[in-house]
Amino acid sequence: MWILLLIILGTVLLTLVGTLISSHFGGNANNELITTTCSTSEFVGGCCGDYEVCDNESLLAKTDQIVYYDDEELDIYSAVVPENYSEKAVEEFREVLYSMQDDDVAGWLVSLQLRNIELPIPIREEALLIITDLRNIYQIAHAH
Repeated sequence: MWILLLIILGTVLLTLVGTLISSHFGGNANNELITTTCSTSEFVGGCCGDYEVCDNESLLAKTDQIVYYDDEELDIYSAVVPENYSEKAVEEFREVLYSMQDDDVAGWLVSLQLRNIELPIPIREEALLIITDLRNIYQIAHAH
């Protein structure tokens, strides 16, 4: 019994120490957004052009302009609570999500936010995974 408790305690302590070391030495344990500094002083549309994903650093709407991603049919789900979606509705969202380029997912989420459309929970998780993967790839590709 004591051996089992010591093993569990040791595992918890190792995990805690590993997490602290990772976050202390620049690890991104909280999936914080990557911030970049532009090398030019010229900004076009809120983006300096130096980085491919600079416009996708935030999932918060920065404008009132709605951009459609060939998803006008989703407007019928405005103000619907995510838990109330039917399986057919979830599939409609999934079809739109997987028909677009990965780079467009963050913009699509902003568009849905402006249209007061909440994603079904499974689709939200899938979309956030795509964005997280893109940001991780971008961070690795631009590491100095």
